[in-house]
Amino acid sequence: MNKKFNVFIGFAAILLYGCRTTLPPSKVVYEPVTQAHRDLAARARVAKAAAWDTPGREYANRLNSDEVARWLHTMEVEREAPKKEFEDAVGNITYATQLAEAGTNWPTPPLVKVPHAAAPITIDGKLDDPAWTNAVTFTGLYRFNSREKLSSPATTWKILWDETYLYFAFDCADRDIVAPKRDRDDAVYADDCVEMFILPEFRFRTYWELVVSPGGDIFDSVDCKQADLWGAILDRSQDMKGLKYGIQVRGTLNKQDDVDQGYTIEVAVPFSELPGYSRAAPQAGHRLDFMLARLDRDGKTFTPYAYQPLLGWGHNIWNMGVMELEGPQPKDDTVKK
Repeated sequence: MNKKFNVFIGFAAILLYGCRTTLPPSKVVYEPVTQAHRDLAARARVAKAAAWDTPGREYANRLNSDEVARWLHTMEVEREAPKKEFEDAVGNITYATQLAEAGTNWPTPPLVKVPHAAAPITIDGKLDDPAWTNAVTFTGLYRFNSREKLSSPATTWKILWDETYLYFAFDCADRDIVAPKRDRDDAVYADDCVEMFILPEFRFRTYWELVVSPGGDIFDSVDCKQADLWGAILDRSQDMKGLKYGIQVRGTLNKQDDVDQGYTIEVAVPFSELPGYSRAAPQAGHRLDFMLARLDRDGKTFTPYAYQPLLGWGHNIWNMGVMELEGPQPKDDTVKK
């Protein structure tokens, strides 16, 4: 479990349990509240206000919780606080403040024009259908919270659409493919996998989170964001009906004593399963918010990547990209002489 994930877990614990301690009052160790703590509280309040309309909104929301408000009040007016809980709170508030501050000048992904598939696509993971040659394509990747574009591990991302499906394709170089068998909606995202977040209408803040592993396991949930709170409400009971996916593995799964080449995952997401499309067909000009990620397990090292710079994690809807569906290309009309 990496350090940043520990920060997430620690913050969640604070939100759940608050500032309470299980030790008898006489056993509690207190820490002085210093000027540095008061400065951090002031910095956090400024960062929260400044990040509200930026990709840092996710972490402004994190600073907006009732528990954080109580800790900020402690920093501003108290002389001491319970040492262990206070240290955890300071660490988490520092982290959220840094990301909220980063969001004020964080780049937002450019608008993506997604071509209409010119011909049917067979979902087998081979990416040899002619339609893929016209797909919008990205190469390279970014570690979460980094603006530095990387070329390794080599990754290609593709998107297409037609009247029935939104298509995604991922070609991922990987020297050690780790994808142990997991039940549906288990922690598929803890191993090698690709991840899609699809939010058709931003104002409703309801989106599909879809994870596919090179072993063929699926995590899918309908998620909902509250406007002013960090995190998301996940409904894992929802399964995406009609989902299609195909996988090609260039190597052997879960075998550390050999060298793999990588894997390809091809996905067809039914428009009818997306919020807002159950009774409406997709049309040229429609726009949908989205984020694409690749999660890479290499031994004890776990690294999340995105197709564009991503602040925090995939649930940061304020850092999503926007795709616009393009109409079918006109057929080649030869001028008659």
